[in-house]
Amino acid sequence: MKRVAMLIFIAFSSTQWASCSGNAAHPDPEHGLGIGFETIIEAPESLNQLASDINSTDINALYISVGRIDWTGYPWTNHENAWSGPVSENGADYVERTIKTLATTETERHRRIILVVDCLAPKFLEAHPDLQGLDEAGTPADGFPSVAALEDSTYRTELLDLAADVAQRFSPEEIAFTELMFDDHTFGPKDLTSYKKFTGHSGWPLLPNGRIDQTDSSIAQWRSHALAGFLQAARERIHPFNIDVSIDVRTDLQDPLHGRAASGHDVPLLAMQADRITVWNYFGLSGYPPEHSERIVEKLENARLPSEFVYSVGLWNTPSADSPGPTITAHELETALRSSAISPSINLQVTPVSLMTDEHWKILQRLWAPIA
Repeated sequence: MKRVAMLIFIAFSSTQWASCSGNAAHPDPEHGLGIGFETIIEAPESLNQLASDINSTDINALYISVGRIDWTGYPWTNHENAWSGPVSENGADYVERTIKTLATTETERHRRIILVVDCLAPKFLEAHPDLQGLDEAGTPADGFPSVAALEDSTYRTELLDLAADVAQRFSPEEIAFTELMFDDHTFGPKDLTSYKKFTGHSGWPLLPNGRIDQTDSSIAQWRSHALAGFLQAARERIHPFNIDVSIDVRTDLQDPLHGRAASGHDVPLLAMQADRITVWNYFGLSGYPPEHSERIVEKLENARLPSEFVYSVGLWNTPSADSPGPTITAHELETALRSSAISPSINLQVTPVSLMTDEHWKILQRLWAPIA
């Protein structure tokens, strides 16, 4: 019965997606750059240098962090307690400053602006312990909410309010939610109530030893359904501004569609609710070779889902004998970008700009040469 209800939910959501989508179809493939909070608060001369670096490439989309409900990069109206330290010190709007400095090319072409809302909230959740995610032993998560909190709570309200305020204030092309996921901390009493309501089960699925079977597919479906419901609510708040809604997702080399469903990232389900999905191709952290990026892109593109994809190459690296540094090498970046570009229409992103070296920039200048 619950499976039937889930299918009805997907069908309804798909219809609603088709009728309410913002501006997700874009004529040119995206060459995006991730700009974190650590960059937007830098001195003006540093942003000017970044503008020069960007202008040496065909980067046509900027993913700019606006902060969290814990701390924002601009003066969020009536939320002074959520202003970041730099904003509180001088009332500056670092988001607007970054947009004005970087949004236009030297030839007056507009770069697509995606403003990124970070969904982690350790400070907020510490002040609202009833909303924290709990593991099986009752230990709270570090910054992650419970499933029940994402479904209905002040955490959900604050997150939606922040996203809507950013949309109205800055008029970007897209609002992106990052770190919107679950780890192993979804087993508190309110989450059990939510799980039972979704599945119709009388309790958690159990192993023979009486522990929760955290690999049971019903848990992954329940988590993903909760994320999809949140995205639906976000679209209802943000689409009236003619602005797209997207989500960042983890990926799995063997099964990019369903392999990270336990995080809440069952891609086909989320694709019914998101205008776009940014796939974390963070091979430097996940331990697979950069040339395997092609496998992920092929499987997701061949699925023909309604959501548009962006493939994000992360510069972070877990040091190894072959790649001992804190970031992936310029050669690895080039390999990943070339492997991912299986067709001219593939959207790509590199993040974060704070880890870019001169050698990384040389790769982008060569692969993404500026259009005259």
